[in-house]
Amino acid sequence: MATVQDAEHEEVLDEQPRSLVFHLVKQLTAGQDLTRVLIPTFFLEPRSLLEKFSDLMAHPQLILGTAEIDDPLERMLAITRWYISGWHVRPKNCKKPYNPLLGEEFHCYWEHPDGTTTLYVAEQVSHHPPVSGIYLENRPHNITLNAQVWTKSKFLGNSAASINVGECHVHLCNRGEVYSFTFPTAYACGLFIGKLRMELGGKIEIKCPQSGFVCELEFITKPMIGGDYNCITGQIKMKDKVFYTLSGKWDEKVIIKDGRGKEEVFFDANETPVLKKFVRRLEDQGPWESRKAWIEVTKALKMNPADHDLATKHKTALEDAQRERRKEHEAKGTHHVPKYFVLDKHQRWVYKKINTKPYDESEKAVHHDDLKDVEEDDDSGLPPGAKVKIEDVHHTANKLANTHIAPAPAAAAAAPEPEPAQKGPVTANILGL
Repeated sequence: MATVQDAEHEEVLDEQPRSLVFHLVKQLTAGQDLTRVLIPTFFLEPRSLLEKFSDLMAHPQLILGTAEIDDPLERMLAITRWYISGWHVRPKNCKKPYNPLLGEEFHCYWEHPDGTTTLYVAEQVSHHPPVSGIYLENRPHNITLNAQVWTKSKFLGNSAASINVGECHVHLCNRGEVYSFTFPTAYACGLFIGKLRMELGGKIEIKCPQSGFVCELEFITKPMIGGDYNCITGQIKMKDKVFYTLSGKWDEKVIIKDGRGKEEVFFDANETPVLKKFVRRLEDQGPWESRKAWIEVTKALKMNPADHDLATKHKTALEDAQRERRKEHEAKGTHHVPKYFVLDKHQRWVYKKINTKPYDESEKAVHHDDLKDVEEDDDSGLPPGAKVKIEDVHHTANKLANTHIAPAPAAAAAAPEPEPAQKGPVTANILGL
């Protein structure tokens, strides 16, 4: 039986959106790739996927002290707890974020009581396939994260799957350890039968080759008969020896059990506060920043009631501009050059200024002098009281269509080796990285 919290994430479609779903679905076949299928704006969450990824970092406080832990098993436990903590942050209904535009970027940061700052930058580095580059760091805590993620969508009959392909690497810089992990698949269930809701499913691993510890997790979708929503199981092991097992619900409470059978709460979503992120004000964002680029679509979706025709108009204008940019690149023999990420020798997208060296206290702390125009985020995309001059969407689309053009190289450039810790004064722009 669904709990009250489960019910908050279920949706009963009205007649018009339900008819839109039927009209869309009857044109599809099981297993069909949905990447290029036009999704009705009814299904859109009013923010970009690049911002959505920052939800996975909603509890950065859970990872901050990990590099100071001496026991490698305890470090794996800390990384696992942090990983599980990111999935319960989601919209109440079954919604899909905007597909990022090529060259789109999103920046934010979180402040901590110890005076440190966790920085986040995401950029859409490729359109086919649709790859997002993600970077996060808290240098004083020796935490650096780099990820590349792209999605493959498939129609499965009564559900649609968004398969998250790619991998993330978390560096504990002072330990010389790297934790790599993948991502579960997201399912939009109940397209025909039942209530529309989002579920997670699939097996993932968190691996640290330096310590030898591995965490195996399985996100379990609810079966047609019986069972429960949002279940997760797992174990933390080294080779064949299991040290801990995990079970529970990733959006509520997860229990850990050791080899002697002792149980305790490992993660409680209701008792773990989501740390508010800070985002630059809309009027100070560049045209490529997610909230500025999608502002007209967001405004239309946030009307009461939402104006889906207007949202579709503005969304189409942005997508048409993107297609024109691609044609222009082809005509000139040019290609898109990402601003923050570059392909390394393993063909992985890596942040250009990644620093995985142990933190050096001579590194100057990040300043907030240039962030007087930054306010605490309310997750709306439209800060209350903000006096924002909104550009006409077609003007914005034209601006987007005429930037980020560079000559096509003979081969992809290799990423530089991670930079050593910088000495002396360093000026860091929190939202520019």
